[in-house]
Amino acid sequence: MKVPPSIETLRLVLRPFAPGDLARLAEIMSDPDVMHYLPGGTPRTREQAAKTLDFIFGHWEQHGYGCHLRHAAREMMFALQIERE
Repeated sequence: MKVPPSIETLRLVLRPFAPGDLARLAEIMSDPDVMHYLPGGTPRTREQAAKTLDFIFGHWEQHGYGCHLRHAAREMMFALQIERE
């Protein structure tokens, strides 16, 4: 699989998810205040977060684009790369 690109500016870093991101993703997905705004609206377990991470990896492999992590002011959130490689 081709490694998804990272994108960096002075204020922002977009990078592909990595296996080491599971703990933080699970923390975010278990937060009811976050999940309230996402499809399903309910917190997810660590196992469900792991399945989501596997889905993200598979999407990149199959389609050549997908979700990135956004780093800014120590926050992590999702962004979607809209250009195909």
